[in-house]
Amino acid sequence: MPKSVLVQDFGHGPIPAHRHQNPDGTPGGWVAASAVVHPTCIIHATATVAPGCILGEGCRLGALCRLGEGCRLGEGCSLGEWCSLGAGC
Repeated sequence: MPKSVLVQDFGHGPIPAHRHQNPDGTPGGWVAASAVVHPTCIIHATATVAPGCILGEGCRLGALCRLGEGCRLGEGCSLGEWCSLGAGC
């Protein structure tokens, strides 16, 4: 399924983004076009991944998670509901 590129505002004005498709086919959260997300990641539909983020294999983001610009999550990292990581974490 091709990714739909739209414009999303992650806090610094609108930028290209798309909805992540979870491994089970369900729609995930908004991911900035410049972010790198491993295809095995599960991102809740209400979570967001800002520009420059990198998510390793098997990462999970819970409901309303917010990753700031440039965050890096290693393999198997899991963040629960309402987690927020600032830029560069």
